[in-house]
Amino acid sequence: ICNSFAAVGLDATTVTVIVTDPTEGEVYNVTESITNSDEITTYYKWFFTAPDHREIVTMTDLPRYTNASIRILIENDQADVSVGEVILGNTLDIGDLLYGTKSSGTSYTKTTTDDAGDSITESLLSRQETDYDVRILTSRISTIKRALAKLMDLPAVFIGNPDILATIIYGTFSEFDLVVDGFYRSSCSITVTEGI
Repeated sequence: ICNSFAAVGLDATTVTVIVTDPTEGEVYNVTESITNSDEITTYYKWFFTAPDHREIVTMTDLPRYTNASIRILIENDQADVSVGEVILGNTLDIGDLLYGTKSSGTSYTKTTTDDAGDSITESLLSRQETDYDVRILTSRISTIKRALAKLMDLPAVFIGNPDILATIIYGTFSEFDLVVDGFYRSSCSITVTEGI
């Protein structure tokens, strides 16, 4: 039984998730467009600006049915479909994302100069990282600590805010900090590194 879906490393135009229960029939059918054309607001931009494509799609509202089947359709109108990984699982709501959450990237490309003075660039991987600052309930701090300890070093999808793509990342974390700030509210920080 799962309530969440994610697809990462996408090269497609739409993702559709259909949940069908043997007794109740189709109980969920949602299609998400991967193309973001919000910034294309003029005819000039329509003809001369390529739309932005997301590489990750998440859906966290799948209905939980015991014997349901989940059908995933990933389509591309103009080319072959490419998918890095499809993940099904359950969400763990930790708390509220705070301002100050940071997304960054590091390139490991190396440029060297040979004896003739020519530059040689060796393209290597780059790595994205997101530092989440989260406000949590102090009464849940022990539950959150146990849940995060189980997830440590395991690949997972982290969703800071579903409306801010930079806060959605598929990766692992190796440490987290929980700070009791007060009787009702505490803080949590998690640094997630993209990839596995």
